[in-house]
Amino acid sequence: LPLDPRAGGRGGPRPRKFFAGLREQLLAFAGHQARLNAAESDGHSRREHLEAASRQSGERHPDLDGPALPAPVEHLWAWFFELDRGRNSNAMGAAPLAWSDIEAWARLSGIRPSARESRLLLELDRTVAVALAGRRKEPT
Repeated sequence: LPLDPRAGGRGGPRPRKFFAGLREQLLAFAGHQARLNAAESDGHSRREHLEAASRQSGERHPDLDGPALPAPVEHLWAWFFELDRGRNSNAMGAAPLAWSDIEAWARLSGIRPSARESRLLLELDRTVAVALAGRRKEPT
């Protein structure tokens, strides 16, 4: 029984465009969240500072609002958090995620990400690392 290619997979350009749009939205969401969660020089996150400013002013600070997490890729964000909690670190800080980390996590969790999802998990890791590195360089 052949599957309808419009449902995803390799049926043509449309599913790839759909996934590419979700990918861009997810990476934008991840970068924004990483910048909000980055620790400032006082040890508190940018999010904590902005929420405190919002409470004091009575108005939500606009920097708290960013790209939304698209529902079709929420599972990837949850998987990324699981992988992030188990990551190795070294003298330089957190080690980047590797294919072997995803493979071990998949084997132990019983979750079977597709190759596309696995690549996106690695992209999420790079996006978050770049956002955190950029936050550390910005003046506070």
